[in-house]
Amino acid sequence: MGLFDTTQRWQVYIALNLVFCIIGSLASVINIAVIRRMKRTGYLLLLLTMNIFQLIYVTTLFFSNVNVGYWVTTVANIFQILGGIGESIMSNWIALVVLYIVAKKKSCDIFRYYNYMLGFSLITSVTNAIVYIVGQTPENAHPHLTNIALLGIYYYIRLGCIMLNFLIFGLSAYFIWVIRSKGRSRTAAETAITTLSRRLIYYPVLQVSNTAYFFMFRSV
Repeated sequence: MGLFDTTQRWQVYIALNLVFCIIGSLASVINIAVIRRMKRTGYLLLLLTMNIFQLIYVTTLFFSNVNVGYWVTTVANIFQILGGIGESIMSNWIALVVLYIVAKKKSCDIFRYYNYMLGFSLITSVTNAIVYIVGQTPENAHPHLTNIALLGIYYYIRLGCIMLNFLIFGLSAYFIWVIRSKGRSRTAAETAITTLSRRLIYYPVLQVSNTAYFFMFRSV
């Protein structure tokens, strides 16, 4: 029986996963290609890293949600953990950098701290992946650990990252309000800072949709 030789509901489920995977992968590839063509800055380096994690996440999404074999699903879930958590934490670092710029009104030496940011993101995601691997191999050896990794640690880390991003957006908005309340014309730098801080809202909104998508299809 073929992959699509099932119930109509399952066919819709498979089709939605496939469409989301293809569109998300193309969008991530385009973002990476555009960023790489731009002048290298610390901020763009963070965006590039976040998009690489996002690419890892979306390219394995289909095989994580659609069971085509134990090992394929297991490997896909590992990359889902690495990509999903890595993307979320990198978005936090981006938001914190923007908050620093808004609050201090000066640039941040991202290159100096980039390795620490990336290291923290990798250590966190790899630790969760190890918990999942221990629980999943050999096949469903410790299902409770698998659930802890996917429905516990993964979920709460992504939820925490979303909440932190909303908090940082609120703080940034407050600092921007303080600048505006002074009642004087804004400089070009202040205008740029305002524009940068407004973009912070996109990160938690996108993460909410990604996380909701993950758990909506996990429950199918």
